[in-house]
Amino acid sequence: MELITKLKNIVGKENASNDASALRFFAEDYSFCPFSMPDYVVKPKDSKEIQAVVKLANEKNIPVIPVSSGVHFYGTTIPSKGGIIVDLRRMDKVLEIDKRNRRTRIEPGVTWGKLQDGLEKEGMTAYNPLLPHREKSALTSLLEREPMLVPKFEYADPILTMEVVLPTGEILRTGSASVPGAPDNALADMVCPYGPGMDFFRLFQGAQGTLGIVTWMNLKIEHFSKTRKVFFLCSSDLGKIKETAYRIQQSMVGNECFILNSLNLSLILSENFPEDFNSLKNKFPEFVLIICLAGSLRKAEEKIAYQEEALGRIASDLSLNLSEALPGHEKGQEIILSMLRKPWMDDVSYWKNRFKGFCNEISFLTTFDKLSMTKDVVFKLSSQLGYDKKDIGIYLQPLEYGRACYCQFHFFYGDKKSFEFKKIKKLDSKIRETLFSEGAHFSNPHGEWGEKLLEKAKPYKETLKKIKNIFDPNGIMNPGRLCF
Repeated sequence: MELITKLKNIVGKENASNDASALRFFAEDYSFCPFSMPDYVVKPKDSKEIQAVVKLANEKNIPVIPVSSGVHFYGTTIPSKGGIIVDLRRMDKVLEIDKRNRRTRIEPGVTWGKLQDGLEKEGMTAYNPLLPHREKSALTSLLEREPMLVPKFEYADPILTMEVVLPTGEILRTGSASVPGAPDNALADMVCPYGPGMDFFRLFQGAQGTLGIVTWMNLKIEHFSKTRKVFFLCSSDLGKIKETAYRIQQSMVGNECFILNSLNLSLILSENFPEDFNSLKNKFPEFVLIICLAGSLRKAEEKIAYQEEALGRIASDLSLNLSEALPGHEKGQEIILSMLRKPWMDDVSYWKNRFKGFCNEISFLTTFDKLSMTKDVVFKLSSQLGYDKKDIGIYLQPLEYGRACYCQFHFFYGDKKSFEFKKIKKLDSKIRETLFSEGAHFSNPHGEWGEKLLEKAKPYKETLKKIKNIFDPNGIMNPGRLCF
């Protein structure tokens, strides 16, 4: 019996294909990774069907690549060695909303749009990254460790528990979801991510689908506060802005807190593109710190009042003006407030692709005292290789009350056949190498850079390979990623 027939017997004939038109969607994305076609695509409806597909793949020694989003930016799902795409978008249910324990259990196909819309009806919200693509899987964002906009320690890791189909086809549930009866009749509430013993859930973060397929996840949620205020602190001096952000975080004030440069802020706030973009880019200050205050369930106004007073003192100490109005945009506060807990709009080009069509991201972690140096390095190298620093987008996200900062630099280009693309690809490698030598930490490396980075940490690389051999003895799960 042909493999495609066996796959159709598992997931249904309408949910398995080896037709080139269906496969092409998975062969490329917005990254630098080269085009590569899979051999098959299946769309399972539950973990049992996933188990059956994985066991069949082991029998035939054919790669399996899990996919849960409708859009991809890092090349992690491109099947570099062919194989079976396990398209998880059919599994798109919000399975539970547990308001008492402030958790929700979701399947991998649940997008940020579907998640936030469902939670909002229950008066709840999930903390999300900065304006994620509407087709991006929430579960994938969390596994990729994308930073949340709220830099509090308790939200640094929103994952609680999960179920994983291992590369052998076995089921693993982590934390308190490992107790008898989970998930539907569990003895525990599945809110504890730790143990028993080792914290297995961390193995699957940043693994790029190489250690298993996550079939559901419990994540932290919060009550949605209708009492909120946004404030802006603006300056052309990144040193002042980052010092302000650091002091705010050390004071444990506010919820969402992040920094954008004028280019990125213009891309986000342009209602009519490109007319508004060209105008706003010249009106906005070079750097804008955005901070949102949110009231609690009780005494919401009082909470905002004392936090606003604390913000005012910090701004005054650094000779900055704390303002509810965004210079150059009269509706700035209103629009930002409406966007913070939402994905990007579905009827407008994604904000990172609005400028020229494509965007290359360089993302890493560093400390606040190195932010100005980091920006100077990026600008200097860009100028040397002929990329205008005025065309670089910057997004800086404080983490865990200012313990560290997530940095993202955006380089925009027209298409993958352009001269600009070749220039940016060369620039990307040079910037990463230089920043690495200056102490930047690339916590989630992708593509060619991921391979180079792991070569610089050989003991770590060898340990990863040992773990991979234990979980995936036949090497079928997304081969060609990381060092596998």
